[in-house]
Amino acid sequence: MPTKSNIQFVRKVRTPKPNVRKPPKRKNVSQKIPNGTILQTRDEYFEGAGNYSKPGYQNKGNYRKAVVIDSNRNDELAVVKLTTQKGYKIDKKSNFRPFIETKDNNLKPIVESGKFIKSNKILSNKQVNKIK
Repeated sequence: MPTKSNIQFVRKVRTPKPNVRKPPKRKNVSQKIPNGTILQTRDEYFEGAGNYSKPGYQNKGNYRKAVVIDSNRNDELAVVKLTTQKGYKIDKKSNFRPFIETKDNNLKPIVESGKFIKSNKILSNKQVNKIK
């Protein structure tokens, strides 16, 4: 039977962890097209538009502006149409339609292509968050 005098205690020794930083996880956001980017397109390129043609704009180019409010790693975009009519305001001039569009007229995800052309204009994060 062991007595107090012949019991030995074993200490666990911690080994220090090396100070190695892991790279941050890549967010699920497009690296090519940041939120707030304005795209030029036409109304008939959105899902559900069918054969709609805006009167007076049949022969004009990409007249509809849409702003990117979200995206994923595959550069698939969620956009909101911009308008000049009364509606939800972004600033003094610009308004937007409160509907998020994620598919084109072929029921495929919206990506930057011939139908959706990236412009050089970008809205601020504050304006994008107001839309969200």
